[in-house]
Amino acid sequence: GGVAASARRTTTNATVARAPAGVNTAVGVRVAESGRMASSEGRHAAAVAGVGADADESYDGVPDLGVGVGATGRRRAQVMAGRSVRSELMALLESKGAMKRDDGYLRYTPDQTCNDVVGFDIVSNHSSWDLEAIAQHVATEPKGLSSYVQTGYCQKNSKLVNFITMSEQRSGSTWFKEMLNGHPCMFMYGEMFMRQEKRKRFSTMLESPQKFMAKIPDTKPATCRYWVVGMKAFHYTTPVPTTLNPRNKELTPRVMEWMKKQGSYARFIHMERHNFLDRHLSDVRANSPGLGGHCQKIKGCDTSKVHDMRWDLKVNEMMKYLKEAEKQSASVKSMMSSSSQPVLSIKYDELRTKQEVWCQVLNFLGVSCADLVLLHSSLKKDITKGRDHVIRNYDEVEKALKGSQFEWMLES
Repeated sequence: GGVAASARRTTTNATVARAPAGVNTAVGVRVAESGRMASSEGRHAAAVAGVGADADESYDGVPDLGVGVGATGRRRAQVMAGRSVRSELMALLESKGAMKRDDGYLRYTPDQTCNDVVGFDIVSNHSSWDLEAIAQHVATEPKGLSSYVQTGYCQKNSKLVNFITMSEQRSGSTWFKEMLNGHPCMFMYGEMFMRQEKRKRFSTMLESPQKFMAKIPDTKPATCRYWVVGMKAFHYTTPVPTTLNPRNKELTPRVMEWMKKQGSYARFIHMERHNFLDRHLSDVRANSPGLGGHCQKIKGCDTSKVHDMRWDLKVNEMMKYLKEAEKQSASVKSMMSSSSQPVLSIKYDELRTKQEVWCQVLNFLGVSCADLVLLHSSLKKDITKGRDHVIRNYDEVEKALKGSQFEWMLES
């Protein structure tokens, strides 16, 4: 285990290399079938977004094994499915000379003083990943990356990696957080800077998360040790004291100074919803009466009705939003590039469709792409239909954007 030696300052635009013939890195859904794992290219590429939430699985990502199967039976099947996923992936990795099976957890004595996660019972049937593509990536990734799939426990690394995900509201940051929190050796907070007491002690919370996790609603139990701990921060869409940008003269210098002291072990991930029109539309949806936030997390919210809803966009407000978003994006990019910290730039839209981008995220944080099978989230998109359906005054919006720098946002 350990952190990649290549953790020097680098700004990366996450792109996916051309896949070899016969490998579909955007789809690659795998499902349990007759006791074996089989690939299924018939699923939509957006299955990557739900990971364990395919049509035949329940909300929590546990496979729906049929009527009459009790909780104990489902749990046993879940455990066996997790071991099957791990076994198949390790066989692929070894066949390509990419990674040798370690099974260090069989020799490891769990720490009885804390919640030590060991073994593969935690690996559910979160199998909406192309295992072949994972093995191909692992064969070319830097050496020295940590992997739970390889060892089966969170071994102690020489140094904790901290990161801050710079994003904006309605850009998928909650989904991103849930995905990473599926990994037993990784933990990501939400918007820590939204509360004054957290702004004061953010560094302690990042360096020693076990002291604070029990007080956070709806988060996973703390484990003995982590390889990676991060948080998300907004750079403009909330009040100035809660944002991380050059205008915040109190918070930003403190954060930058702390990160500088951490050296290359404190990193930025810039996750942008590149299509600002979609972000604006999501913002309008979230501000509709009774629909604030994610529908799945709101008691009584009917996701099927939300999928069919339509909205009018006020053209002048929309154009102002798009122009401001463009300027703010340039500002935060400049702030990060002028720091001495490693930076990874990714697009939310590509995280939804390109598995390789998730591998780049893990590698950037010092973790092997082999651990991609551990990531999962129950969140699904609230807006699933095309813009010409969802935007009631689409013709008016299209006319306003034609010939502008934002015209491409209608087509992408």
